[in-house]
Amino acid sequence: MKQKLALALAAAGVALAVALGVWSVVAPPAPLVHVGDLAPDFALPHFNMPTRRGTLAELRGDPVVLVRFDSRWAPSGPYLAEVEKIHRRFLREGLVVVGVAFDPAEEQRALEFVLHNRTVTFTVLLDPGGAATGPLYGMPRDRPETYLIDTTGHIRAIELEPRPWTNETGLSRLGALIPAPTPTPHPTPAPAVTP
Repeated sequence: MKQKLALALAAAGVALAVALGVWSVVAPPAPLVHVGDLAPDFALPHFNMPTRRGTLAELRGDPVVLVRFDSRWAPSGPYLAEVEKIHRRFLREGLVVVGVAFDPAEEQRALEFVLHNRTVTFTVLLDPGGAATGPLYGMPRDRPETYLIDTTGHIRAIELEPRPWTNETGLSRLGALIPAPTPTPHPTPAPAVTP
């Protein structure tokens, strides 16, 4: 009886270990930042201007959509096309879209092909292997991540999976990031002076 119980407990322990192992492989990683946190700053070279560095700090005051991706991941190409649509839709309203590409340095031609093929016109910064942003934000697992950052630099939403942004819900969430325009005061006419 004791031997059967010991075998049953051992089998349950093995099953639990296997389940946890599978979960650790398929579960999305937990981000290192959370909604409400100040988005960690970084300085990364621009894709098409490697001598110039882009930072989040220089964008403070603007609402930002930050997309971390690797062009080799299957969902990246279609997702970048979706993000390009919101870039074009909200550009005049001040929304800034920034991509951070994890492609290794030796794969820059592949990145160039994907960006050109998807007609990406928003800013793309280079972070091979996530070396700079990985320790700050955590590492995505084979799919793009998106961070909505408000004008104060605080994270308002984190999406660990690609999502549609051009539907009513997505457009509403993006529109909520954009501050309402400040009305321009009209000068009050001076009272007429009578002689």
